[in-house]
Amino acid sequence: MEIHTKDETRIVSIWLTRAEKGAPFLRREIERLAAKNKARNYKTVVYLSGERDLTKQTQSLLLHNRRKQAQAHSR
Repeated sequence: MEIHTKDETRIVSIWLTRAEKGAPFLRREIERLAAKNKARNYKTVVYLSGERDLTKQTQSLLLHNRRKQAQAHSR
């Protein structure tokens, strides 16, 4: 688990690996941290590692967005 705090945006990012995302004790810890952050007016965001290839998924998303943009400009 990695935790990154950005004071300028008041966001706390928590990154979990595939192995960590199912651990019940981490869920309780994240809930505790989120409550603490909420009291400080910070938003807590949790990122879970996925099962798919990140490069391939990102490429597909970018291609999809490019096509939608081209369609919008051709109208």
